[in-house]
Amino acid sequence: MTTYLLHFVGSRLYPIKRFLRESERLGVNRAVPFSVLHSIKWGDVVLLAEHSKVPVGENEPSAKVKRDIEKSPSTPSSESSDFEGHGDGSSQPTEGIATIFGFFRVTSLVDNLPDKVKNDLMKTLRIVSVSKDPPKLVMRGCGNYTLVGGVVVEDPIAEVAEKIAVACEKAGINVNSCKFFLAGVLELLEQPVVLRGRAFFQGYAKVDLNLDIPKLKRSKKAVIFIEDYNHNWSEKRAKDRVDQHILEDFAEARH
Repeated sequence: MTTYLLHFVGSRLYPIKRFLRESERLGVNRAVPFSVLHSIKWGDVVLLAEHSKVPVGENEPSAKVKRDIEKSPSTPSSESSDFEGHGDGSSQPTEGIATIFGFFRVTSLVDNLPDKVKNDLMKTLRIVSVSKDPPKLVMRGCGNYTLVGGVVVEDPIAEVAEKIAVACEKAGINVNSCKFFLAGVLELLEQPVVLRGRAFFQGYAKVDLNLDIPKLKRSKKAVIFIEDYNHNWSEKRAKDRVDQHILEDFAEARH
């Protein structure tokens, strides 16, 4: 058994198909609470799963969810329990399942630290190299931001987090007012793995599984800085983003 981090993706306005398309183009970038960073290591595997419900006892939920992933379903953004009746008022119980379809390894920690905090942090990190790329606007389904720089470091993530906390305290800034993301390259499993009796949750949870995911001897360790982060999850703004992606899909299909 190996311990992994489990994380749900997909929602009504940000379906799995959109997530896959975006991640293949830009990489995976998932929000993470600052408090969680102290327990995460470079190279940790984060399993990506879709949450859905099926009638209790359904034999092959994995086949259903696999089709859903391919067809970009509208999936619930939150669930309250593992077992409950249908939403149509019938008494037939349904079972919450997590269908793991892929994963990413944590190779980057992305943040939107204020300049004062960032400058103090840079003085304390054990920096291997500094990115020389120019600023770049990145647009995702859940928000957009500008990449403004980054460094490859020797520090473990827990030490980076501690140094961020110190720099924020020195600047009089609440560290929880800053945004943090775990990032890496999307990798898909050959066959989805189904975990039954799972309630939806936001964030990350540890799970022990036997999966054929090789361990890396070395991992990239990058701290990435962003600015002008705008969250898209108002109803109208998210719908506008989805409409824009539909137009992009249509344009790609014509080429």
